[in-house]
Amino acid sequence: MHAHRHPLAFAVFGSLLSLNWVGLLGCSSSDGAAGAPIATGGTGASASGGQPSGGGVSGSSSLAGAAGQTTNGGSSSAGSTSIAGTNGAGMGGTGTIGSGGSAGLDPGDTAPWRPLNVTAPAGTKPISHTLNGNTVGLDPRATPLGKLVIDLGVTSGGYQPWLGKRGFHVFGVSFPMCANINDWALGRDYDGDCRLNTFDGLTHGTQSSVSVADSIANKIKVGLKQLQTDHAEEDWGYFLNQDDSVRWSDVAFTGMSHGASTAAVIGTAVRLYRVVSRSGPRDNTCGIAGGKAQGDFNRATPPWDPNCMPNEIASWLDAPHATPITRFYAFVGMQDVEYGDIMFALERQHYPGDPVRWDMTGSDLSSTTRYYADAGHLDFLAAAMVPPNTDDALNIAFGVPPANQHPTF
Repeated sequence: MHAHRHPLAFAVFGSLLSLNWVGLLGCSSSDGAAGAPIATGGTGASASGGQPSGGGVSGSSSLAGAAGQTTNGGSSSAGSTSIAGTNGAGMGGTGTIGSGGSAGLDPGDTAPWRPLNVTAPAGTKPISHTLNGNTVGLDPRATPLGKLVIDLGVTSGGYQPWLGKRGFHVFGVSFPMCANINDWALGRDYDGDCRLNTFDGLTHGTQSSVSVADSIANKIKVGLKQLQTDHAEEDWGYFLNQDDSVRWSDVAFTGMSHGASTAAVIGTAVRLYRVVSRSGPRDNTCGIAGGKAQGDFNRATPPWDPNCMPNEIASWLDAPHATPITRFYAFVGMQDVEYGDIMFALERQHYPGDPVRWDMTGSDLSSTTRYYADAGHLDFLAAAMVPPNTDDALNIAFGVPPANQHPTF
């Protein structure tokens, strides 16, 4: 078994310096191991399907889903990995942005039952509220997109100004950290089962410590209802169905490190607008010894062990996706000791395109959903304004329409 190290290294973007936070993430770095070739299938972790009892998450489905469907605005056929529609924000399709909302929904998405109705007067600063200890908010200076971004942070998210300034409703959530991640003595299902339990509060495998009431999904549902009651002019209720269940098709999840993996697991269970992982996802120990990049990505010499043992790979990485894989995006730093593990996770899940450096002039950012740069274990969203900034890549990842990109306020 690998020795477990727990890095959370934050780098100033563009610098090779980093600060390690020991013991925070419950993550282990990789030494690699020889063994069987990488498999592309597997049964994955299981989740409750249909309409769960006890207030569970409607629509979660044994981790089954529509992997390979086209992303918002795209036109690829089922089973392909086209990312048509991501260039220029990927917000094509039906619907309107602003008062109408829900631009670019696909036939498999749940359409809103009423128009978006944000009537908060245009102001000079964002509007934020504290809900269960986390900040939520929006920026009335921006044209509202009718998209909600849930920020998980590492285990506690909050209002992200970059998102608010581009027209998103932003909702921070706290959740318990899954201890012993990548402890393979617990089996391949443990990582995914624990993360799913924190999401919906249902029992997954041996994991049942989080109740429905304390789950991420319930906090979002209850919070949206409360915000709509208290701040109707901001129209948080737009993201609820008529039965008060959350309408996930206009909801994105983003998280940092531990939260990056949890966001990706949630995307396997429910059909979302986007999943954007910062310094993640991981849940494997297949990266090359040392972890950090040895240079720019080269498929001939990948930063992971091509013969990694299956028992070092969380089963959820082999699961089908309820959210089309073309809507999954990830950001990773070359100086991150988890770089190889993260790159392996993206490859294992078949994220579209080869990894692209966004901090290099001339990079084709529209050809991929995997982004890397010369940085450490960094919160790329919080550091978005630090040169060389991630604006162009983040605009694609979150599907920001051109009119909302690069705000001057």
